[in-house]
Amino acid sequence: MEIIDKPQLKSPLRYIIEGSITLALWAIWIYWILPIVNLILWLLGIRLFYYQIFMKGGYEEFIVIMKQGGLIAFIITAIILLWIYYNYLWFLKRGERRTKKITITDEQISNFFNIDAKLLKKMKEKSCIKVLLKTKDILILDDCN
Repeated sequence: MEIIDKPQLKSPLRYIIEGSITLALWAIWIYWILPIVNLILWLLGIRLFYYQIFMKGGYEEFIVIMKQGGLIAFIITAIILLWIYYNYLWFLKRGERRTKKITITDEQISNFFNIDAKLLKKMKEKSCIKVLLKTKDILILDDCN
């Protein structure tokens, strides 16, 4: 099999698109492999972590940060739960909209638009129709041709 390579036929736009796709895929790959790199660095840094946290007393600051972060997480969770409860009460009072399905018959459609029900049925069988809308009347032409 012969491989034809003529880079002079590529437009600048194609170079940009191919380069962007390549860059995006490399970024995805790096993002995917990052937890493994992080694990390796973490394993190598356990001694440094132990020294900074336990020997220098950094665990007290860590506990303070966890308390503040936990408080912030609790506040955000409480706000979201209150919003969920508010929406629950809102739709409980007004009724669930997704369960109320209204079926409209061809007769209702033909009465609403003032067209013959037989003509509506005939037009629903067509793959393409032309419709001419005037002020109050609808003129349906037979075909798109």
